[in-house]
Amino acid sequence: MKWILRGREYLEKDDSFIIVSNHQSSLDILGIFDIWAIMDKCTVVAKKELFYAWPFGLAAWLAGLIFIDRMNSEKARKTMQDAAESVKAKRGKVMITALPPISTQGMTSNDVDKLIEHTRDVMIKTFHETSKQVAISHNVTQ
Repeated sequence: MKWILRGREYLEKDDSFIIVSNHQSSLDILGIFDIWAIMDKCTVVAKKELFYAWPFGLAAWLAGLIFIDRMNSEKARKTMQDAAESVKAKRGKVMITALPPISTQGMTSNDVDKLIEHTRDVMIKTFHETSKQVAISHNVTQ
């Protein structure tokens, strides 16, 4: 797979960030490994189940990922498995988009819900735009 990173300039800033990842499959950890050198000043928090996805779990642990325990959902696991099978059968490019930072200056704990909603809205908008671009690109190459 070829990994394409858009928004690299946002990850290269010498600043503190919390990165929220909207991943599409359990193979997305490969994308994190691909851009790890750019993000040498951060670590990732992941659900502990990813540790058992060998060899990626071991590599992630060695790279400094922090695994957290969260509720296990059979449906979520099935969805990730289906997505992984789909990715394996559709070789090609994987696009990673880093978005501009969202400032929290002047916010308080009372603004957390508004910040979460805004972050989600920005990510969903980008997801839909990227999905359209990928669909157009896929149709052109067929």
